[in-house]
Amino acid sequence: MQLREQSNGTQLILTHDGLPVTRRRMHRAGWNYYLGRLELFLLGLEPGPDTFVISPPLS
Repeated sequence: MQLREQSNGTQLILTHDGLPVTRRRMHRAGWNYYLGRLELFLLGLEPGPDTFVISPPLS
């Protein structure tokens, strides 16, 4: 994780590495989903219910 000062706030750089190839697609989908929800929250909006489902479920 890195924080960089910007003229309009702070930029967060988050790197998730070391994942096996077979898990990358699932993690990418999860990050995209939850970062989108975080963005809505930070804008003062209600992201709604959490509907993210891992398919197939992890054992």
